[in-house]
Amino acid sequence: ALSLPVIGMSNATDGDNEKAWIAIFGNGQNSTAGIAKLFALFIERGQDGWQSGDVVKLDTGFGVPVTGPLAGFPNGLGSPTAVDVNLDGTVDRVYAGDRLGNVFRFDLSASNPGAWSVTRLFTAVYTRNGQQTVQPVLSQPLVIPHPTQSGFLVIFGTGSYATREDARNTDIQSIYGIWDRD
Repeated sequence: ALSLPVIGMSNATDGDNEKAWIAIFGNGQNSTAGIAKLFALFIERGQDGWQSGDVVKLDTGFGVPVTGPLAGFPNGLGSPTAVDVNLDGTVDRVYAGDRLGNVFRFDLSASNPGAWSVTRLFTAVYTRNGQQTVQPVLSQPLVIPHPTQSGFLVIFGTGSYATREDARNTDIQSIYGIWDRD
């Protein structure tokens, strides 16, 4: 499956002390490293060829499972959603899910990309006959401000339709809405 990129203005500055534009995308399924990661690629830095430091990789720490039905299969991050928390025109947060059912919040609010961070918010699983099954979260989440409280509602569906096995899969898939209270 592919991770669709999102283009936005970051909180980091370029050489002219202007906010730098970034392309944000997940590494998708079957990544080489097997670990779900978010990439923030500084667009203008690529004009002279891509160099080290032109891309920030935010590692979720969730990689290839060693046990269970997905043992040995690489993890990957799905399509992200960018959010401007303070309405200043920059990407402050990114939300995305992975093949192992995790939903993450990436904090890109700092001007220094080295201070950008990731937090796992939720894991989509269901239990049947005492067996827990993860629900992959690879579609782009819908993120809206909570209507009456602080924080955001993160709404997403589960499932994968990228392999032959997916077509025959009868696992339960769900739609979730979670409240990120910050």
